Amino acid sequence: MDARFSVGVDRIDITPSIPLPLYGMGNDYVRKENFIFPKDKEDFLFAETIVISDGTNTAVLCVMDTLFIHQFFSVPAAKAISEALEISEKNVFFTATHTHSGVSMAQQDEDVLKYNARLIDALALSAKRAACDLSPAKITAGSIKTAGLNFQRRFIFKDGSHRCTVADKTFNADEILGYETEPDNILSALRFVRDGKKDLLIANWQAHPGFTASFTVGRVSADYIGSMRFIAEENEDLHFVFIQGAAGNMEARTRFKDDPYYEISRNRDRIGYATELVRIIKEEIAFSPMQSGEIKITNAVLKARQKQDKTLLDATNSLPLCTITFGDVAICGAPNELYSDSGIDLRRRSPYKTTLLCTNANGYYGYLPIKACFDAESYERNEAGDSFGVRVSKCERGTAEKVIDMLVEMLG
Repeated sequence: MDARFSVGVDRIDITPSIPLPLYGMGNDYVRKENFIFPKDKEDFLFAETIVISDGTNTAVLCVMDTLFIHQFFSVPAAKAISEALEISEKNVFFTATHTHSGVSMAQQDEDVLKYNARLIDALALSAKRAACDLSPAKITAGSIKTAGLNFQRRFIFKDGSHRCTVADKTFNADEILGYETEPDNILSALRFVRDGKKDLLIANWQAHPGFTASFTVGRVSADYIGSMRFIAEENEDLHFVFIQGAAGNMEARTRFKDDPYYEISRNRDRIGYATELVRIIKEEIAFSPMQSGEIKITNAVLKARQKQDKTLLDATNSLPLCTITFGDVAICGAPNELYSDSGIDLRRRSPYKTTLLCTNANGYYGYLPIKACFDAESYERNEAGDSFGVRVSKCERGTAEKVIDMLVEMLG
């Protein structure tokens, strides 16, 4: 074990104590009067602060139970953490677990502004505690190809059309011919075996957390991520952190009746879903030793253009990218909801043995579908509302590919 390479972690409760607007799955914003405070432990919202150091360089990753991370939050939050730890702001990045039952930080009313301000202060203190928790660590990692646990929500229909059914209330499941592309069903995990302290287990997966919000609009919940957290830690002395991958076109259940996993997926609740994911991580993934090495942090900004008028995005909504590398491991952060095809492409092209992709990181500007999704659809049909991802995307065709190209370049 290299005593210079160390890892520390801290967790804080970020569940709002007063009614705040929430995001709902397939609904407009849930207003404060619909707010349902959590009763079950897995529904509470948390932020995880991970500090990684090689003795010279320090990187901080904050993983938050929110739907998005907006730049109006991440920029001042990074500044607060950098001042607390006396490191560069560029060494700090944030990513969201993408729960659809978290606080709508974008709705800037008085209560939300107070929540955001208190959260920034709490994260700075959490980073200090994580730094105090630093312990020498060795790294192990592994991944496995799963089956029947995440599914494409973009389909080819029998009439030849390609579309996403997430916002389509008119389609008939019998009209579906098949999936547009294969899902990214790779479940990856990093385990930091720490000297004298709890191990840190990080899981990287890609599927929209829609179990809670789709049934109980207004309930605060971390969804299946919260269930995974407590199931993973229930009988083992470790600290579990979930990182959401490229889930822009991925669901935990399918609407395609001819899929052999259709009945299982439709009948599985979030506890069953989380239990199976945790079981696979602990029982089926073969963890192998990874080299640690020098920590390198790289940042870049993609000057993307808007979809409709092709002008550059303004500075507030530019696309910030970041990478943290150490030894055999790369952790990449990209804003927006990338599609699974992008996650597959990044891993294929990465020079690192283990590459984790954090989406909804440090900023948000809508979905980033791949070129093929734009090419397969007409804007006339998009305006009819039956192809959610492409229709609401703000960035021009080809932006997703540019994001992956830039991340690969940053990885060297």
